[in-house]
Amino acid sequence: LRPGEELNDDVINGMLYYLSRDIDWCHCFTTNLVRRYLNPVGENQQDSSMSLGERRYAGVSRWTRMYGINLETKAVVLFPVNWENHWYLIVATDLSGYETSLTVLNSVQGVGNVPEAVAAVKEYLYYECNLDRFKIHVPQVPRQSTRNDCGIFTILYGQFLLKDLHNFQVH
Repeated sequence: LRPGEELNDDVINGMLYYLSRDIDWCHCFTTNLVRRYLNPVGENQQDSSMSLGERRYAGVSRWTRMYGINLETKAVVLFPVNWENHWYLIVATDLSGYETSLTVLNSVQGVGNVPEAVAAVKEYLYYECNLDRFKIHVPQVPRQSTRNDCGIFTILYGQFLLKDLHNFQVH
């Protein structure tokens, strides 16, 4: 990238897809999932018989159903997030419900409205997998030193996690 340029959704999605494409124990959503979940569109959005969470889920539920993806069989699910032009990664592990956790890998602490994005992922997983208990981890991770490196950090977090899941530990 040239100085001052940033990655976009297509690059982030493409790289994370490339990294996870042959790994059957992982599913990687696009950067659109959390954004679309929090800003639902479609016919169900005016249905007053549904809760807000149900309306949100109705807007994205086909994203796994259409392809026959069962998240409960995945060891890892990646949720790349772009919040106000800042990228980070939320990683869900053990969706079988035994010790389900969400880990936030964010190269700039305090940026990206992590609480709202984590709440959206938790609510999505409640409807998708019937999960309601999570351990939340926000570990110390390598931090960026410039304003526009968060996309690269997001890709690298995904790359290192997928290369060596067994050594992915949260402290």
